[in-house]
Amino acid sequence: MSDTLKEIEVQAHSLLLEERARLAESLPESLRDAPIAEIEKAWEAEIAERVAAYDRGDLPTFSAESVFAEARRLALHCCSGSRGHPCPCFPQSGSPYRFNTRRIFVKYFPFALIYQPESGGIAIFALAHHARRPYYWQSRTRPG
Repeated sequence: MSDTLKEIEVQAHSLLLEERARLAESLPESLRDAPIAEIEKAWEAEIAERVAAYDRGDLPTFSAESVFAEARRLALHCCSGSRGHPCPCFPQSGSPYRFNTRRIFVKYFPFALIYQPESGGIAIFALAHHARRPYYWQSRTRPG
């Protein structure tokens, strides 16, 4: 731990209870709030990288229609005796995943269907890319 951090920690401990509580609430928020310019710069770099990779032919492409059709097939596939598909008959069939969810990988595509079993079926929270914006969907989940 740096000397500056040690000094700040000592100062924080000397604050009044209400002040410490306010500080404790604000610190996690500061970890989530990146400056807008920094975010925009990161997105610009990501876009440029993806466009260049696409132009070089390094990335496979998939039509939105084909990805959604496969995700729909996975979500609606039910009662055929086939495991590995989320449905009311086999809601636990997907792999356990983060935030009390389960996931099923979409065949042929770099996406996964993120869902939670619930009474009478499943609740689908995202059709999430394997490598882009991980866990963007977590605020949609239900505690359990």
